[in-house]
Amino acid sequence: MRSAIALLLAVFLTSLAFAQDSTDSRDKTFGILPVPAFGYTPETRGYVGAVALVTTDFYKNDSTRISNGKLEINYTQNRQWIFTAAYEHYFPNDDYILTTSLSYLLFPELFYGIGNNTEEEDEELYESRRIEWFAGLEQRIFSRMYVGVFVQGQRMWDVAFPENTGFSSEGITGFDGGISSGGGYALRWDNRDGVLNATEGWLAQWQHTVFDDLTGSEFEFQRMRLDIRKFQRITKSSVLAFQGLAQFHTNEPPMRMLALLGGDQIMRGYYIGQYRDRQLGAVQAEWRQQLFWRVGVVGFAGVGKVGRRVGNLTPTNLKPSYGGGLRFRVDDEDNINMRFDFAAGSDGSTGFYVAFGEAF
Repeated sequence: MRSAIALLLAVFLTSLAFAQDSTDSRDKTFGILPVPAFGYTPETRGYVGAVALVTTDFYKNDSTRISNGKLEINYTQNRQWIFTAAYEHYFPNDDYILTTSLSYLLFPELFYGIGNNTEEEDEELYESRRIEWFAGLEQRIFSRMYVGVFVQGQRMWDVAFPENTGFSSEGITGFDGGISSGGGYALRWDNRDGVLNATEGWLAQWQHTVFDDLTGSEFEFQRMRLDIRKFQRITKSSVLAFQGLAQFHTNEPPMRMLALLGGDQIMRGYYIGQYRDRQLGAVQAEWRQQLFWRVGVVGFAGVGKVGRRVGNLTPTNLKPSYGGGLRFRVDDEDNINMRFDFAAGSDGSTGFYVAFGEAF
């Protein structure tokens, strides 16, 4: 805990120093905020690295949203390397949206098994290398309604489970790695007042991906994903945000492509993948309160569950998630926060998160 507090203080002071140089991004075509990266999550423990937050405004058009991206490299206490590049580009008047991301992860992580009732004592530490990619293009067809196509995938290799630990690979698809590559279509309704930290509006996004041999995948399955978010300004300084997430799969996806409960975005407090299965449903709500200057606080709560079949996603045996956090605005004009969240779940599960940007 002492190391976590020291880490939080270091990140806060670093953010404070860089925030002083924040400028009005509407006065420049290209903006970059390079900062040292410090953070903490249950999956990585502490990490250190560098991140460049990028904003671009090539069109100087108030009806076009700010394009944004991130370049990041981190090394963690768990001997993990993470390289990430992501960029979301808005064309004039938001008529088209181009979204891309590419990650390389040398990532020892925990595997608890499959299902909604795995136990902490079942955890097995395994090592692997992963490349993950996504590229999509969406076109506005009317108002704030978009339709698009995308490709996405993951390659996992050099998978190694410790010997003599009792781990059984029987019935676990993809335990030794492989390629999952697919393509699909997307529908999006997006009238949020901003993409980096919305205070009003809706985001409703549906994605349907097909993974099969025609797209170069070693595994054949389909994924359907529905993400609905609502942002409502309550007062000048407070916002109430909601999110509902559902993810469904057909056939037998490999273990790293199953629906994973937990992480730093939804169902905070759980190690990502502590509960995993073919289907997932989760909801969360968050109160965001600006206090003074660049400082704010949040409180959040949610519930979620995984199951083999959609019919298993009943209100029984839901996993709770709740917590609170501190916000510090590192870019005042583009409303980019650094967040410090502490979350708890069932059975004493907890998580502490330090990251750029809101959870959703």
